[in-house]
Amino acid sequence: MSSFFKSKKTTNPFKFFSRTTTLFVAFSAIFILFSSFLLPLPTADRKSALPFVSSIVPTVGATSVYANLASGSVTLNITPATTNLITTNDDWSGVASVEGYFGRNLTATHGIDPQTVLGTEFASNALPFTSDTQVSANKGNPSAFNAGGVAEFDTGTYLAIGFQGNVQANPYLVFYLNTTGRSSITTSYTVTDIDSGSNSAVSPLALQYRIGETGNFINLPAGFIADTTDGPNIAGRATSKSVLLPSDASNKPKVQVRLITTNAANAGGSSTPDEWIGINNISVSSQSPSAANGEVSGTLSFGGNPLRNALVVLVDTGSNSREFTRTDADGRYLFAEVEIGKTYVVQPLSSKYSFSPATNIISLVDNAAGINFDSAAKIYRPRNDFDGDGKSDVAVFRPSDGNWYVLQSGDAQTSVFSFGSAADIPAAADYDGDGVTDYAVFRPSEGTWYIRQSNTQDLRVGQFGIASDRLVPADYDGDGKADVAVYRSGVWYLRRSSDNTFEAKNYGADTDAPLAGDFDGDGKSDFSVYRPAAETWFTLNSSSGNSSARNFGLAADVPAAGDFDGDGFADLAQFRNGFWYVLNSTTAFEASRFGAGEGQSIVGNYDGDGRADTTTFHNGLWSIRDSGSGIGRNVYFGLPTDIPVK
Repeated sequence: MSSFFKSKKTTNPFKFFSRTTTLFVAFSAIFILFSSFLLPLPTADRKSALPFVSSIVPTVGATSVYANLASGSVTLNITPATTNLITTNDDWSGVASVEGYFGRNLTATHGIDPQTVLGTEFASNALPFTSDTQVSANKGNPSAFNAGGVAEFDTGTYLAIGFQGNVQANPYLVFYLNTTGRSSITTSYTVTDIDSGSNSAVSPLALQYRIGETGNFINLPAGFIADTTDGPNIAGRATSKSVLLPSDASNKPKVQVRLITTNAANAGGSSTPDEWIGINNISVSSQSPSAANGEVSGTLSFGGNPLRNALVVLVDTGSNSREFTRTDADGRYLFAEVEIGKTYVVQPLSSKYSFSPATNIISLVDNAAGINFDSAAKIYRPRNDFDGDGKSDVAVFRPSDGNWYVLQSGDAQTSVFSFGSAADIPAAADYDGDGVTDYAVFRPSEGTWYIRQSNTQDLRVGQFGIASDRLVPADYDGDGKADVAVYRSGVWYLRRSSDNTFEAKNYGADTDAPLAGDFDGDGKSDFSVYRPAAETWFTLNSSSGNSSARNFGLAADVPAAGDFDGDGFADLAQFRNGFWYVLNSTTAFEASRFGAGEGQSIVGNYDGDGRADTTTFHNGLWSIRDSGSGIGRNVYFGLPTDIPVK
């Protein structure tokens, strides 16, 4: 291998000139206004599953007061005696604390699992939204009614609140609850196939909840029914559920519980009006807090100031069960209704901070308050930092000569490193954890990785993968070192650097685009894919094991992931014909025009401010918009046939 891998250094290896120009890019309010009309947003106007226009959360109206569970359970039963509950279409005023919604265009297509639909059709995912509630009142025969959405069937054979999906409708029912002073929040309901007509579809139903009035709902797997119906011309199948909500739903002034279905696919795969499914005998009950439960609470701080939105986990050492919460604006966290008499580990998790102490072990005999943690900033390590100065470097791999060309940000000098051959795929990352990016290639013909470790200059050679694999090296185990990893036909394969163990995780589909990033801020990369057919991102959070789905983008977009707002959480991004659309985890949606429309999109941090910069490469031209200043610059570096290091 010594004849293949050799290194050299030169100040100017290119036969073409390199120069840097500065381009100021700014969008006025007028441009944004007009671009919103001329250009499709990442979720097109025909879909509103993830709206991007901010809006004031509507005040609670008469139909959506938060029912105080301290005064008793919340129930909804449709019987012959309740024909006066709902008397007018779209009017829920007779049913306090309950509302139905049409769920217009919540999914990109039919046949989507409702467990993955976590938003609403309204701005900021806000509910209640009383001006758009929906119900068809006083219906009698589900088999003769195909309007879709939510309906009240209060006469005839089957009495219930009915759901029917169609090409637009993904109906759902929301209960507004005040759980202050209450625990063991339990939702019970019966779901019945009430449609004896010719419609036939697999009709699932999901149960979800959230704290507050905006943001995503959280799916409750125990409440899921994969198919509530029995096929055409058959009715009567009934399924009952009783689900205990997680403890974070206890003692809160605003909790929303939702039952939702989505537009199903029929047996042939196409979309038709679904069968009506009826929901009845609904009850949300609670208990007084048990004397056998306590609270665990404390604060997280950084430099004497509160550390906001930081992730904290509480681990039951006996069962290894875990609960998660985040700190509020004052850096405070709280775990309520924690069973006493057990031993727990409290641990903050972050990609940006280390904590002192790292963990705190408590034996809970009552309330455990004042479990506090101080933090220090971790050393920032951007992508593609070959000189270790905390900034990404402009770099290309040239297949024609097997050389890497790097424009070092530390001294503005160009270095050349000979490492690879024409058919190799560059796979640069920090595999040894020293803060410097290592040169690495994957050789498809051998399924072999070649890695030159920067801290020792040792050569690592290992066979891992096949020619058709997509490379996804990242730090999945949180040890500060990139793990060798590939994506193949919906399966992630990786070799953990911390203990050299192998893992295979089925998460995605063959046509999905894999993107690794730390989306939950726990210091570990998460499995994430973008599914163009559904225009949806799916992410499996490493901290909790929970999966989330976000409608964001169009099928032809080029997806990207990076920390664009500098909060320690990876953000979703789409590049489309010279426009960048970013869904930040803290500062909401941003759109900007930057770079060549036909260029390759790149995410790096070229100014070292801890935030990802939007970048493109096209025919040897790098267009970089520094996030710190908002100013763009052009860097001519590379040949049109070079592969940019991303």
